[in-house]
Amino acid sequence: MNRKKRGSLQLSVSAIVVLILALTMLSIGLVFVKGMLGKMFLKFDEQISEEPEPPNPSLSHPVTLSRNPVISQKDTIEVIKVSVLNPAYSEISKRNYVKKEGICGEVDGICFIDVDDTTGMCNTVESAKRNDPDCNTGFLTGMDCEQNSDKSPCLISNVYADGEAGGGIMYCPYEPGEPRDPNCEPSEGIEIYISCDTRLMEKPFKRNIGKINGGASKTNIVLLKLRSTVADDHYLCKVNVFAEDKDYLEDLVVKIENE
Repeated sequence: MNRKKRGSLQLSVSAIVVLILALTMLSIGLVFVKGMLGKMFLKFDEQISEEPEPPNPSLSHPVTLSRNPVISQKDTIEVIKVSVLNPAYSEISKRNYVKKEGICGEVDGICFIDVDDTTGMCNTVESAKRNDPDCNTGFLTGMDCEQNSDKSPCLISNVYADGEAGGGIMYCPYEPGEPRDPNCEPSEGIEIYISCDTRLMEKPFKRNIGKINGGASKTNIVLLKLRSTVADDHYLCKVNVFAEDKDYLEDLVVKIENE
């Protein structure tokens, strides 16, 4: 009987020791992760503080950048400040997605696929994936709006997933009697997209900067996440700003100089 009690006591002590060791290792791990995250955020804050302010935007230049060109290296995250002017008397705060000519291949928040596209750039699912940056996001596994309703960007298509035409001008998600895809509803806030040569940056960067009062400007940051392997060269990026029926475009050159 006494032996059983001593065995139970030893087992309890062992369990307590294991628990203490586990908690100690967890604490050490949390301290390490907190330290790494702290250093990362500190470095990011330093990048933001060291980045110069962009010139004041004007009617002739409603979008200005803190740097252009950007000189960088592969496997780097660059912080760029963008300043946007609202030249109107009223505030701009919504981005209305509209179907218009020339949206195939543009970074505009709309993945556009149309069998009647005369350019041949976005007339099939595969061609749209190649030529429209908004379609090259990994979410495009089918044409079911409900399936993709929690994703971005908006999907407008009259092509079924098997590549066949369907519905004439019945564009998803504007199908009579069916709920609209929330991604194609007007979205609050001015949106900034940066799309680059795919050799430089894999996916476009998107940021919502909120509303801008009439006659005022707003400055915010955007990020360039450069690929881990980029050859020395000059690469072109496009900065697109969308708000209501207004859109602005500014070219950005990135020069890669690897050591």
